[in-house]
Amino acid sequence: MMTNCKPFDLCWDRILRAELHRDATAKAWNAFIDKDPYGVEAHVDADGSGWISVRTTEPPPNSIALEIGEFLYQLRGALDACVYETACLNSGHRPPPDETKLEFPICDTPQSFENGRRKIRQLTPEQQKLIEAVQPYNTPGLESANLPYNFNRGIGILNDWARKDRHRGLHVVASWASEIRPLLEVPRGTHIDQMTVTPSFLLRDETRVASFKLAGWQPGMNLRANPNLYLDIAIDDAPAPCHERDTLVLRLRCMVMAVSNVVNAMARTVGYSLPSQSDRRTVR
Repeated sequence: MMTNCKPFDLCWDRILRAELHRDATAKAWNAFIDKDPYGVEAHVDADGSGWISVRTTEPPPNSIALEIGEFLYQLRGALDACVYETACLNSGHRPPPDETKLEFPICDTPQSFENGRRKIRQLTPEQQKLIEAVQPYNTPGLESANLPYNFNRGIGILNDWARKDRHRGLHVVASWASEIRPLLEVPRGTHIDQMTVTPSFLLRDETRVASFKLAGWQPGMNLRANPNLYLDIAIDDAPAPCHERDTLVLRLRCMVMAVSNVVNAMARTVGYSLPSQSDRRTVR
């Protein structure tokens, strides 16, 4: 079959399309945030014990979940297209033999990868080893602060979320709260005796950001409170964030980088390299 596309064009175009959906997700989220869909409440008991809470006042729009779903679809498709294109070049035929059986396996255990190796049997041992190296079960032991940047984990999350999105959609919640540093403006004659801050959390409906104890508090006094936290879009599906850096923004960026590196590495095995950024700006 004749084609005007160069090898791996479809893979790189899918990655670019995924980036466009990621940008659309950010725009939809920013528009949602501009509506100020949060409420803050502060309460103090007569003995000076109190708390600050933040709550969502409306859910995020469905368009956010749809854009993320399209993002996942394109990246997962880029990996499968990568295997297909490599099989074409290895065999010298387009389509390659047994084309319907080709797929980029993503597995949680070595045994499941061995069981799925038939999906890449048209690839060379070097090419199969490349795919095996990025499997989720090969995720190295890293500190929680560094784990969000790992490609193995990113590919595992990509595969799991893409599967869930196909079957029942993603559970997009209002936000992931991080960098929490509450501020209290206390009345003259009082001071903060103690404060306990809630660590980073998924904000579903309402969550207490901090609890505190004020010395010198008297009923009738006024208190001003600011939860002073960073709110990012979040998905309420496993895995739970491992660190406050483990935001959806970083996860999506890691997925793009992981898939791009896999495609580029596979292309190099057959003599091709990643196109320049200027070339990739044109969506075919």
